[in-house]
Amino acid sequence: MVRLEDYRALTIHEPWADLIANGKKSIELRKTNFTKKLYPICIHVAKSINKEYEEAAKKYSFNEAH
Repeated sequence: MVRLEDYRALTIHEPWADLIANGKKSIELRKTNFTKKLYPICIHVAKSINKEYEEAAKKYSFNEAH
């Protein structure tokens, strides 16, 4: 049985969340307090696009439906 406490969530801004979900980005570097054990990860997509990434999203059409 899978328990909610067995998962960890990361909040990711677009376009990076889309790349991770589609297997095109496999590495996310950040400080965490849950790296001593391997956990399944849930991706939480931030509500807004980070302004510094907005141009990349437009250039590569990351916001279009797949």
